[in-house]
Amino acid sequence: GIAMATAMVSALSGRAARHDVAMTGEITLSGRVLPIGGLKEKVLGAVRAGITQIVIPRDNEGDLDDLPGDVRTKLVITPVDTLAEALAHTLRDTTLRDGRLFFGTQSAPATSSNIVVS
Repeated sequence: GIAMATAMVSALSGRAARHDVAMTGEITLSGRVLPIGGLKEKVLGAVRAGITQIVIPRDNEGDLDDLPGDVRTKLVITPVDTLAEALAHTLRDTTLRDGRLFFGTQSAPATSSNIVVS
């Protein structure tokens, strides 16, 4: 899912993943984030682990109604539609502009050709 994809992009790009953000969601080959089951349990586990932000599939937003009110005030819940959106929230020094992912201050979007592995 998006956690494994984030780990791979982090390793290939040299961009550290944030340790205060949890994430859940399946991804398609085209990078679309799909809904998952058990969101309530995953969010409660993240809160118990001290996580301050969780990235979830946008299609799971309706499941947030199942959460106790105090849980929603303890963390930032970020719904996403694409892997690029998820990476913008989970990798350090990364931004999303016009649906394209940028690393640091570069002017070109992040692609397989400008991710350097050393």
